[in-house]
Amino acid sequence: MYLRYRAAAPRWLLSVGLALAVGLAYFLAARFSLAWLSLDGVAVFWPAAGVSAGALIALGRDARWPVISGVVVATLAANLLGDRNLWSAITFGVCNAGEAIRYRFAMKILKASSRPCNFCVPENVRRTR
Repeated sequence: MYLRYRAAAPRWLLSVGLALAVGLAYFLAARFSLAWLSLDGVAVFWPAAGVSAGALIALGRDARWPVISGVVVATLAANLLGDRNLWSAITFGVCNAGEAIRYRFAMKILKASSRPCNFCVPENVRRTR
């Protein structure tokens, strides 16, 4: 569970609140990124990815579905407000949610590794165990 104590609120209410909080933070970061598009229409940087990955890493496995739903809805809203069509917004939403899941999975593997990981050494970045 993403809270260490037993709360008086039901679990579904905590999940909805987490999805709204992550979604709002993700939406604001995405809108900030979309304001700085390149001439080709590509975001120069995407700090919203850090919002979703950080939430998943900090809150753990039980926060997975609320974070994913917040990311998908926020991506849809940000892309539709940024003059994208519905299908590209859905595609970006699914890809952004998958990105956060992949990042959490990679961090879990690196944490379980017996060797310390240093991303400055190319051998550590390429290893697959």
